[in-house]
Amino acid sequence: MDEKCFLCMVHPWVRDCVHFLNNEFPWGQTRCTGTIWIPIMCLRWTHDGIDGRFTFRDSRSIMDLVLDLWHKGWSWSVDVPALDVVVDEDGLLWSLSNRRLAALRMLQALTASTVWAQCSLHGPQHPKFEASKTTKNGGIGVWPNKSPNKRVFQ
Repeated sequence: MDEKCFLCMVHPWVRDCVHFLNNEFPWGQTRCTGTIWIPIMCLRWTHDGIDGRFTFRDSRSIMDLVLDLWHKGWSWSVDVPALDVVVDEDGLLWSLSNRRLAALRMLQALTASTVWAQCSLHGPQHPKFEASKTTKNGGIGVWPNKSPNKRVFQ
C-alpha cells in the first residue's frame, strides 16, 4: 500500500483535503462574492501565536466553541463566522482568523469526519496579510502568546 493511500485510511480529512485542492478549489479566483467551504486542515496560521488565555476578543473561551460543536456532533457550522483566508502566490491558504482556526483544528482532532470551515477568500494584497504573517514554521502550528516556554521553529 502506498503512503498516500495509507494516510487517507488513517485520516479521512487527508483524502478530503487532496480532493478539495485538486478538484474543487476555485484556483485563480482569489475573491469570492460569498463564502466557500474549505477543509480546516487545508488552512495555515498566519501568526506564530494566539492568545495564551485561549479566549476570543470578547473574552469567550475558544474551548467553549470546540465543546459546543463537538457535543452537537457537528463538523461544520454556519454559526461560526466565516474565516478570512488569503490565497498567496504559491496557492497556500492562510487564515487571518487564527483563534477560530484553532477551535476548528481542535474539533478536527476530536472528530472522525472532516471539519469544514466557511471562508471568505482574499488575494495576497489583503491589507492585513503581510503584517499578520509572523509564523516561523510555515503556518502549521502556533504557540500561546506571552508564554515563557515559546520556542521558535525554523
